[in-house]
Amino acid sequence: MKKTFVLAVLIFTVLITPLPSNAAEQDKYVYDLAGILTETEINEIESAAKNYFSDSYASVYIVTDPSGNVSYYGEDFIEEYPEAGKNSIILIITDNSRHNYNLYTYGKCNRLISNSEVDMILDDPEVYNNIKINNDYAAASVRFLELSSEACKPEYLKAILLGVFVGLAASVITGVCIVYTYGRKMRSEKYPLGQFAKLELTRKEDFFTGSFVTKQTIHKSSGSGRGGSRGGGGGGGRGHRGGR
Repeated sequence: MKKTFVLAVLIFTVLITPLPSNAAEQDKYVYDLAGILTETEINEIESAAKNYFSDSYASVYIVTDPSGNVSYYGEDFIEEYPEAGKNSIILIITDNSRHNYNLYTYGKCNRLISNSEVDMILDDPEVYNNIKINNDYAAASVRFLELSSEACKPEYLKAILLGVFVGLAASVITGVCIVYTYGRKMRSEKYPLGQFAKLELTRKEDFFTGSFVTKQTIHKSSGSGRGGSRGGGGGGGRGHRGGR
């Protein structure tokens, strides 16, 4: 019982301990490798990134694709800038005819941001329309920063409630097991079956009643469906979460 209580306390403590913020503040958020953003747009995105991520443990990067054909991945960016491979969120925008954009997550961000949140971010009208239709990469990036900062925040209340529930459940289960164990030890036999009752088989017969075979035809489908909203945006490699 004591060990269970200690374990519950440890779980609770770990869950409510806040994640550390960036020890060294990120000084650059925009990497316009394709040269498609104006200085004013870069300053606008940088200002929004500092507003949403300055107190966060996560790093965020808005990157423009220098290849122009969606062949520049998140791991390519990390190879050039290794510090980006820790707890980071990366948006790579490709200025091609389809205006593709892809999302990459690494470290704690990869675990905290769910697949449904990824789709929510990528399909947000202010992100999707500003990139695909309006060619306003700056406005789309600012909205992306807002949504991704919310998605990667730990849910402390849910973690606390989960820790309390786990601790209470462990205590209740342990208590029930103890009561049940002592109850069995103290209970006397109502009738000594082992002493006065015996079962002996004196006759054995086998009867064959027939057999049946069932056949079923399995039809194979000729094609496979493809999920995802609004279609994929190419991209790939380690850390890739989706694209449009």
